Amino acid sequence: MKKLAAGPQPGGDRVPITEANRQGIVDPLTAMFFSAAAAGEGLSPKACRQTLPIFDGHHRYDLKLRFKRMDEVTAEKGYAGRVVVCSVGYEPIAGHRPSTPLVKYLSEGREMEVTLAPVAGTRLLAPFRVSVVMMLANLVIEANRFEATGASTVSDPKAAQ
Repeated sequence: MKKLAAGPQPGGDRVPITEANRQGIVDPLTAMFFSAAAAGEGLSPKACRQTLPIFDGHHRYDLKLRFKRMDEVTAEKGYAGRVVVCSVGYEPIAGHRPSTPLVKYLSEGREMEVTLAPVAGTRLLAPFRVSVVMMLANLVIEANRFEATGASTVSDPKAAQ
């Protein structure tokens, strides 16, 4: 990404975003793919030993991952096997309102987990399950289909029409 811009956020109680907050960051979608190569051979607790510096265009925050356990999962279609489960800590940096109940709640070390599974044919890990213990209910997002699909290429642009 070469340039990221977002308009000013309303409300004077937001923590200001500085130019330094915009350096060395990743967007939330890119942050969800982890390199298994960086963690060594295969699925490893090392995949959880990192901090993700995220900027979504309005908020700058860190997600601090720590190894929790190894587990087994089975999707209805696709992957079945070992996964690594990481606890996730939220640390707001800038762009947020410190007085917001959700920011306060998540900053207090609430229980969050991400379960990472290997993506077949790659050296990547991707979220299979994300769970967050919330104020009113628990949020769990889990893949029921987890498989890599190849991108097709078209050598003749007219054939694609």
